[in-house]
Amino acid sequence: MVRVKINGENIIVEENTTILEACKRAGYKIPTLCYLKDINEIGACKICSVEVKGIDRLVTSCNNKVNEGMEIFTNTKKVREARKINLSLILSKHKFECATCIRSNDCLLEKIAYENADSKARKKILEDMWKNNAISNAYEPGSSFKVITTAAALEENLVGLDDKGRFNCTGSMKVGGWDIRCWRHPRSHGSQSLREGLQNSCNPVFMQISQLISSDVFCDYIDAFKFGRKTGIDLPGEETGVVHDKNSITAVDMATTAFGQTFSTTELQLTAAISAVANNGMYMTPHVVKEIRSQDGKFSKKIEPNREKQIVSEKTAKQVLSALESTAEVGTAKAVKIQGYRVGGKTATAEQERGSKLWYSGGFVGVAPINDPEFVVTVYLYDPKGDEGHAGGILAGPVVANILEEALRYYDIKPDYKVQDTNMDEIIVPEVIGKTVKEARQILSDVGCRLELNSKATEDEIVKDQLPKEGASINKNSIVRVFTNENDVNQTVTVPNLKGKSMVECIEKLNSLGLNIRIIGKGNAVSQDPQQGTQIEKGSIITVKFVEGNEWH
Repeated sequence: MVRVKINGENIIVEENTTILEACKRAGYKIPTLCYLKDINEIGACKICSVEVKGIDRLVTSCNNKVNEGMEIFTNTKKVREARKINLSLILSKHKFECATCIRSNDCLLEKIAYENADSKARKKILEDMWKNNAISNAYEPGSSFKVITTAAALEENLVGLDDKGRFNCTGSMKVGGWDIRCWRHPRSHGSQSLREGLQNSCNPVFMQISQLISSDVFCDYIDAFKFGRKTGIDLPGEETGVVHDKNSITAVDMATTAFGQTFSTTELQLTAAISAVANNGMYMTPHVVKEIRSQDGKFSKKIEPNREKQIVSEKTAKQVLSALESTAEVGTAKAVKIQGYRVGGKTATAEQERGSKLWYSGGFVGVAPINDPEFVVTVYLYDPKGDEGHAGGILAGPVVANILEEALRYYDIKPDYKVQDTNMDEIIVPEVIGKTVKEARQILSDVGCRLELNSKATEDEIVKDQLPKEGASINKNSIVRVFTNENDVNQTVTVPNLKGKSMVECIEKLNSLGLNIRIIGKGNAVSQDPQQGTQIEKGSIITVKFVEGNEWH
């Protein structure tokens, strides 16, 4: 047996165990698509791991055998659980083929399919089970690629970010005999600057940029950001995607590529490219493993950060980040707003295949904190079929926001501003256990709460329990449910779907069920916790995030 240490945790493994297997046994799972822009030149991913069909695995190029006393360092910390939880929540609400590194197919159906399959089909099932979608599957990225087109246009001085009225959207645009529509068709966005075009995710703006830049120069930027090439990450099975050849690319190809269609890329390629923008224009080779140490403290293997290329200037990069922040503040990416932090985001709703085989993907890329980026998070959902459609802002945006928020809190990134999201007053629930019902009613009334009895009781009976508990944060006029009998069983209710509803509608709906609400933001509901369908006790608190606006392309 061999004793090793992984991220400070001692584990014992058999001789001839590989580093990969040791990490797996220690509970570290497959890294997913949360590529880190690391200004400290760590050059590794800090947010990793979700379950893939119930199988935990860490796949790296480190197939060396472990040695006695070896110390292995990865950057896979507890934030990975936030990724698993948030993607699992969305799996429970929407039907889709797969998400980045998560398959949504039912395990029982997979088992039946495997048992009934011939040898060829079984081989494919096993191959798919071990495939890392983040690097092994290439799809059309959609509107997230507009970030790259924006960077190229600014770097080439083709247009200013805030040139008022520089572009015009009439709902569609004719290119090479084809009438190519904006997602907002038959409506239009009208006159816009480049910043407004990104905020609105307007296709004609980017088609017009494609007519300003030469095909050679545009293809050079595509190549510089490593689309159509492997990123070099230390994981097996990386695909290159397919991009247009600069010698044969047409005006139509240029137009559609500019807004993220008619070529394919992996999520890692896309995230690494946007991470380069977040890293002041410098492209860094993505890595999973940071270093491996021997027992005496000397490095037996160290993965050095690799600064590959300065693709765009720091000035251009900061302009693009400014536009991404605007997109999160007033554009289609509002779902990524996080209390106290300046963040940026871009939605990505893309057509996959065409004609009778047409299906969609909904994605979202978030960057935080925008003034000094530490994290770039990408989530894509493939072939969603739920009632809420396939728009990336609706489906993937709240997931990215939750993961980013968890990462910012976990790594103790200081907030950028003092939170003051709503005009509604929040209060701290006082303790009323041990008081009479009459006394408890007065105490709660004094702070702006209402008392509700779980069962019949006189005003002189003693309160034995309460929900919410002392110290919970709730809005004024909320309900505190009290119990006078230790054997009381609290009533349960099913959490309703609040997404898309106004603040008033959410309050009324939850209050009618005996539930409380904690409000974050303003506007319409975009996410909630606990999720729709959850069975919870009356008096519990539902945290609901609201954002203004209703366009989520």
